[in-house]
Parts: sequence; C-alpha cells; structure tokens
Amino acid sequence: MVDEILDVVDENDKVIGTESYSKCHDNKILHRGSVVFIFEDDSYNRLLLTRRGKTVKSPLKITVPGGHVGAGHSYLETAEKEMREEVFEGIDFPNGIILKEIFKIKKIHNNCSMFITAYRAVYSGPFSPSKEECEEAFFVDFETLFEKYSDQLSYTGNILLNEYKKRYFRGDE
Repeated sequence: MVDEILDVVDENDKVIGTESYSKCHDNKILHRGSVVFIFEDDSYNRLLLTRRGKTVKSPLKITVPGGHVGAGHSYLETAEKEMREEVFEGIDFPNGIILKEIFKIKKIHNNCSMFITAYRAVYSGPFSPSKEECEEAFFVDFETLFEKYSDQLSYTGNILLNEYKKRYFRGDE
C-alpha cells in the first residue's frame, strides 16, 4: 500500500499542511475522510453495504464506501473516487448519481483523528465491487442492519451508521 499524502487540518477543518497517511495515524494528526450512503431508492430504506477485502485495513468488516481525502482533493471528489474504486470497478460510472452532503463528524479513536463528511446517493445498481477493496456489496434494510450486522461493522462504519440513524432514520413512525 502506498503511503498516501493527506491534507492536515485544524480544529475548524481548514487545511494547514500535508502529511503521510501513516504519520497522520501514528501521531493522531487531524485529517479528512469521505463516505457515501448509497440507497436503493428514494425511500432511503435499503442501504448498500460493503464487506472490506482481505488485504485492506479492518479486513472483512462491513461499512459504507469511503476513504481518506488525499492532499489537494475535496470531500466530494473523494466520495466519488471511493465509489468508483469500491463498487464500480471495471464498469462505467453511472450518469445521474447525485451526491448530497448530509453530515460531517469529527472522529477520534486510538491514533485516528479526522473529520468525515458523509454523502447520500440513490442508485439501485448494477454494482461491480473491487476485488481488492471489497469482498462484496449488498443492500440491507436499514431497520434491521444493526440487528443482523452489528458484530461485523467496522469501528468507523458503526459510528457513521449510528450517526445516520440518529439524524435521519425514523423507522416505522
């Protein structure tokens, strides 16, 4: 894995420099990430989850498409790039997918300190998961997601999915 160069940010999410991925994580340096919640339709009920590949960090854990924001890139550019890499490998990126920013959180855990911006999109497929990045991609009913997969979620995936649930999911109300 290449040690990607990331933008370093201050407490207000303003870029103040650059540093390697490993140095950011080894020294709890604040940096950025993006994720995308891809729903099957505009009912926002069935969410696309990915099971991470065996060769990536947190192998076989379940999460949503996303990754670190490289130096000089935006949250939105990164969200689109990660979608292409993780769930559209080898196929054309579909026209008409609109990414809507839905929230930003600050995550601090172990050595990782970062702002994560989450986007929401609607697309029912087809998908072509990356053989390297993802073991599989599948839709799940948001209502039963935690019941079925809570023990398989990545740490960050769990934080993000709970944040989405808190802000947007209303269940049977």
